Amino acid sequence: MYIWVLLVTVSLILLAKYWNSRNAVWGGLTLGVIIGVLWKIFGGTDWYIVAKTIISGTLLGFGAELLGMSGDYFIDRRMKKDPLSQLTNPNNKFVKALKWLEGEIKLQKEFDKILKRYGKFDDQNRAQEWLLEKYRNRIQN
Repeated sequence: MYIWVLLVTVSLILLAKYWNSRNAVWGGLTLGVIIGVLWKIFGGTDWYIVAKTIISGTLLGFGAELLGMSGDYFIDRRMKKDPLSQLTNPNNKFVKALKWLEGEIKLQKEFDKILKRYGKFDDQNRAQEWLLEKYRNRIQN
């Protein structure tokens, strides 16, 4: 009995922490509600079983969220060690922006000027940020 009080408390804290975003915690809660209600309708179990499936779904969702965060951490760490691997990833935003830039001759000239202004090795991040901003704003223009 006391373990479920603890798990309810932990679930409520997690739901409060992840309140304003779409994430696996709320997805787990939703899945727990669906499974619990279906189990109640077709299995005829008690309502406390539905509550337990909701709590379990929330905690499993948090586990999935932790897996995602740890994966992001290790990917970021690997990218810091090997920055060239970012340019081989077709889903990288900068690679997508470079492909988009191929069709924009006017912007290519601007990008080349910015690269020359900041030097090849001094501060390429400024040029990359400029290109990414132009790429994000391409729909508005």
